[in-house]
Amino acid sequence: MCRNPISESKKFGVPLSRKPVGRWLPVPNCPRTPEKIGVPPVNPSLKLGKFYKQAKNAREEIQPFTAKEVSAFLAAVLDREWSKSYYPVFLTALYTGMRAGEIVGLQWGDLDFRGKFIMLRRQFTRGRIEPTKTSKIRRVDMSDSLAAELQALKKKRQADYLKKGSNEIPEWEFINQEGNPLDYYNLKRRHFEKCLEHAKLRRIRFHDLRHTYATLLLMQGESPAYIKDQLGNSSIKVTWIFTATGYQDRTARPSTVFLFRPHFQPPKLQPKCN
Repeated sequence: MCRNPISESKKFGVPLSRKPVGRWLPVPNCPRTPEKIGVPPVNPSLKLGKFYKQAKNAREEIQPFTAKEVSAFLAAVLDREWSKSYYPVFLTALYTGMRAGEIVGLQWGDLDFRGKFIMLRRQFTRGRIEPTKTSKIRRVDMSDSLAAELQALKKKRQADYLKKGSNEIPEWEFINQEGNPLDYYNLKRRHFEKCLEHAKLRRIRFHDLRHTYATLLLMQGESPAYIKDQLGNSSIKVTWIFTATGYQDRTARPSTVFLFRPHFQPPKLQPKCN
């Protein structure tokens, strides 16, 4: 059966971009002689050319936050009564650069609070557990503030479930009222976009929080190789393409670029005296 990218875009509310449309252009499984099998002689893939030309280039849409906008957004999340419980979700996005599906797919067993890192093993997309985009497990560092926030979240959830008479909490880190993984599209529309409005910030995509992490880290002077590993990019070139260093003042001091330390660095071990 031939997939229709236009219908899928409307169904899931995701705008088309050139890359996925380009994948659908050559559809070898669609018969070019459909009359032989009794179907209308129309190949839907032949009409995708105009949509490919109209689709936006994803690289042209990168709009990361500035450091001040990061603070304004997080303040708005805490100030909005309906959204403040999602503060740990947005903090995780901004402090790790993880993709939305990777964040939703996090389980408590993936977190190492002593070592202050996350082992990223899966993503949860459209109700399905899937491997990460690269099908590889990667280690993502946690800052002190993020680790403290997630530890507090776990303790609160344990207390809440204990009141309900349960000694166990759901394995998923970020859950809905039923204890299942969050619905990303519900999170985006009811909380992320509303918090942008509440903070009077420009409209950006949730995925731009990932670009924010990479861009501000790079401007702070962090190694591109380290950023690549944290994001799970295939190469440093990909990391560089999806950061936006040109829109900010490159002469800014590192201390003025990012308002928090983005990742944890273990202390240097002192040599033992004999």
